[in-house]
Amino acid sequence: MNLDFQHLLTELTSASHTACNELKDYLSYLDSLSKTEKDFLLKLPLFQTMKGFSVAAQSKQAVLLISGLTVPTELPVPDFIIQCSTETDRRLLQMLKIHLLDTAEAANVLVDSIRKGACSSEDTKKTMTWVLQHGKVLFSQNESLKCSCKDLSFIEVNGQLKKASDFFDPRIQTFKVIFESDFFPPPSYTHSLQMLESLTEIGLLNKEIDVSPEHLVHAATLTDKLCVNSQTEALRRAQVLLGMLESNDLLSKFSHKQLHCLKMLKWIPCEQPGSEKQFSDKSQKYCLFCPKEIRHSVYKDIVGHVMPLTGKLSDRVSNRLGLKDLPPPEKVIENLSVLNSKALEMVNPDTDVDFKRQLHSIYKHMQDNVSVFVTMMSKETCWLWTHNQFVAPQDLVLEYPNNLDLSSYIGKVPSEFLPYRTLFQRFGLRKVLSNEDILGILYSIQQTIEARQVPFASSSEVKVSIEILNWLWKEKKTVQDDIPVPVIAEGGKFTLKPRSTALFCDVSKNGLKELNCREEEIFVIHEEIPKAAAEWLEIRFLSTHILDPEEIGIEQCGQSEPITMRIKNILKEYDEDSDIFKELIQNAEDAGADVCKFLVDFRVHRDAPESLIDPDMALCQGPCLWAFNNEQFTAEDWKNIVRVGSASKENQVEKIGTFGLGFNTVYHVTDVPSILSGNTLLILDPNVTHLTKHIKYKSNPGIKLDLSQRRILRWFPGQFGSYENIFDCTFTRKSPPDPYPGTLIKLPFRSEEEACQIRNKHKSVSKTQYP
Repeated sequence: MNLDFQHLLTELTSASHTACNELKDYLSYLDSLSKTEKDFLLKLPLFQTMKGFSVAAQSKQAVLLISGLTVPTELPVPDFIIQCSTETDRRLLQMLKIHLLDTAEAANVLVDSIRKGACSSEDTKKTMTWVLQHGKVLFSQNESLKCSCKDLSFIEVNGQLKKASDFFDPRIQTFKVIFESDFFPPPSYTHSLQMLESLTEIGLLNKEIDVSPEHLVHAATLTDKLCVNSQTEALRRAQVLLGMLESNDLLSKFSHKQLHCLKMLKWIPCEQPGSEKQFSDKSQKYCLFCPKEIRHSVYKDIVGHVMPLTGKLSDRVSNRLGLKDLPPPEKVIENLSVLNSKALEMVNPDTDVDFKRQLHSIYKHMQDNVSVFVTMMSKETCWLWTHNQFVAPQDLVLEYPNNLDLSSYIGKVPSEFLPYRTLFQRFGLRKVLSNEDILGILYSIQQTIEARQVPFASSSEVKVSIEILNWLWKEKKTVQDDIPVPVIAEGGKFTLKPRSTALFCDVSKNGLKELNCREEEIFVIHEEIPKAAAEWLEIRFLSTHILDPEEIGIEQCGQSEPITMRIKNILKEYDEDSDIFKELIQNAEDAGADVCKFLVDFRVHRDAPESLIDPDMALCQGPCLWAFNNEQFTAEDWKNIVRVGSASKENQVEKIGTFGLGFNTVYHVTDVPSILSGNTLLILDPNVTHLTKHIKYKSNPGIKLDLSQRRILRWFPGQFGSYENIFDCTFTRKSPPDPYPGTLIKLPFRSEEEACQIRNKHKSVSKTQYP
């Protein structure tokens, strides 16, 4: 074929569309073309672009527009792509070796143009709308097209181009609730089901499991912001968000930082702590809280009053959000404080099952984490329940000492809380009270009383003081200090005074009022302190105070041996009963007396024990021998009467003197001789069996009384009644009595019942022996 290119080009330019098509039809049926012919034809404007311009096929690609789905001509197809709109075009283009693009391949070229930024926003929208509308066909024909669309940022939102995978499927209701419109493709891409399906194929998010941590944090942030102005909407979003987390393991995708951010946002609905009484409408009880502020309902008993709780979430979600983490210790402490306040409003909290259960839970939790709590709470804080109130553990004791009930002053840990003793001891609970602690209670009570405007003790203070003193006695605890003891105060009240100032009332109480009226201060110990306890505590007897006796020691001469043994040895020198009279007469004569008389008295005086200076003196109120002389005792005589020799009377007279060695013969018949002379009464009790109340030490087995003190005769009338009218003794009728003008010795006869170690054989004295 010999063709003039320039002539043909001119003819084609001026030829009609029909003529052009006829030429193409002719050419398409040629059997073959040489290379020269082919190159010639490639340069002829035999074909049209999508815009309708005639162009040559050289360096072009053609898009098939013959049948089926075809590329709309209005799409921005690049000019290097020509139309293949007829079978003639297809045959000729194939002869010319021009690459024919199917519709999907042409679409891929369009997408690539968009990717390269060659398309305007409007052209992009037209192209992608067409692609998505026919995505089912196009994507099935060309996987490359599908991949290109997945990677293509073509959806414009707020001036920013995004991929399909950046958006959520608007058909998923949960997405519609928690995300704003910007998170969904614009309506131009979603107005048909086919477009939505195509978007889904190239990445549109339509499964909850595909939601990213960033999306969830964003949704939670939106919910948090809505709390202020739209509580109802915020709660609705929160419920949907929680439902997504429950249905899908989304939290496992979170980084530590993302999870921390999520925990700091308010997006979990919970009942407000303490809302059960505040709101009648159940919906008003709920608020949104940060996960950091919430704990699982397993901690209800520990922090239920101060922290929001939820038990509706799975363990997987609860654990990831930290809801099962240990509650903050400050919240546990705050919860205890709330319980403290609630207890004040309760009728009987100690019988309230819920109250007790909460306490047990809190104490166990604190003990399990004691190292944390011990650094956060003062030891003075009152948080340990003791039947009717909260107290500080340091104010209690784990156990009372044996046989000592201190419940009226210091509490003991209730037995039900003993499993938490480790916790309590870290906060100052004393395991046991030392003796010093127990005595310290007495001093503490005393200080408390003295600080009062009216310094009287309460009944509980008196009770515990008595308990302590009786315990000291029963447990034989030695006390060195001058401890406070409970004594009678004005108006039948009680107070605490040092034991050195206290007295045990061993006499009739009728005269106490009279004694207190005196200027001297007398503190009588509480009547519930028994005599034995008073003796153990070395508290003086009131009778001793009234008598104000001078303790008399029997002076020994020579070798040291017991007083009773010395007297017994002396009696061997005076073996005859008649020696008594002889020695007493001799003593009277030596003293300068010119009258000496004896009287055997068989009377028995049965006076009340409290009228005697010592109840054991009742044994001396029976038959006796009286000896009188008309000379008063001198100071030297009082000294000699208590001296005891160590050898025989022959070589001791000068050393012992008047009323010395020979006077000891009286112990043949008596154990308790007494001597009245002037205003002085001396009573000797070598065995210390009759004056135990007043004789502290056995080395001083006697007392000397000053009868010029009026109260002695008034308080102990029974003791002195037997003296009346004996050898003109009348001191019981005068107050104060006149000094007795002579010396009157009383020797109560020893009874059969009295076993005494002084005599080497017992003597029983009866009336028949002294006719």
